[in-house]
Amino acid sequence: MVSNHGLEDFKSLIKFYHACIEEEDLQSLTLELSQYHHSFISPWEESEPLFHTGSPEIHFDLQNELDRKILRKGLVQAGEPERFFYGYPIFKDQKDKITPLFFIEAEVKEDQKSGFKLRPLNPNAIQVNHHLFGAQIEEKLAIQDELEGKFGSFEARLRTAFEYLETDMQFLDPQKIDRIPEKGKHQNCWINRPILFHSEHSTYTYNLKRDLGAIIQYKNLFESVTETALYHLLVPVGETGTIEHKDKAAVVEVLPLNELQEKSVKSGLTSPLTVITGPPGTGKSQVVVDIMASV
Repeated sequence: MVSNHGLEDFKSLIKFYHACIEEEDLQSLTLELSQYHHSFISPWEESEPLFHTGSPEIHFDLQNELDRKILRKGLVQAGEPERFFYGYPIFKDQKDKITPLFFIEAEVKEDQKSGFKLRPLNPNAIQVNHHLFGAQIEEKLAIQDELEGKFGSFEARLRTAFEYLETDMQFLDPQKIDRIPEKGKHQNCWINRPILFHSEHSTYTYNLKRDLGAIIQYKNLFESVTETALYHLLVPVGETGTIEHKDKAAVVEVLPLNELQEKSVKSGLTSPLTVITGPPGTGKSQVVVDIMASV
């Protein structure tokens, strides 16, 4: 049985890990205005071309040679290609840093007309930058769940977001976008303009953050975690115990075991958490089979 004090410590630890991942995630979505034409571009001057139209693909030309270099570098580099994200609208803070409200991962390729084409990897995977909402973790997660759910139109999604932000969105005319603001001007305000940026924002980090957030948010889920291996990885010292096995020596050898493998099986039967590692051919599968047979 885990004490209430132990549960609270465990929850505090999960919140700490969640906060660490939150900070990493925020940094991956924050851009310096001075990096315009270096880490992000915004070649659209007339209208927001993707979210409002729901287009599966958009074509665009680049007049700025620096912008061309950014995209071509991402397309030709060795190894994993750079990950591009399309974001709209953007918020500019007092330190001349910008961050998008909604964003989606996109594939960028050169087309045959010397321009470029942009295609969302998953048109239904619009994400919201929940860091912009000043709320507690639980409330942020609820807002995120709603804003990343199904909407009849992007305009409705945007309207709901600005209702939570308690901000008038009359200035967000998709057919009349703003200029990129100058450094030191228009601080702590929304800019009606889309951007294309490369980022280390990770799907894996995003999913881990969502999982930890769900554990924090839902009491039943949090309590059930204490019965899994995750709890024993994170539990404060002194809260774990041993599993009472009816016969600690009763190992059923469905598959033959050597001395170390048998020791691993016994540990798996009597310890709250046992980690078994080794290169191929060292008998990990045999250990697992015999643990299951011996339970």
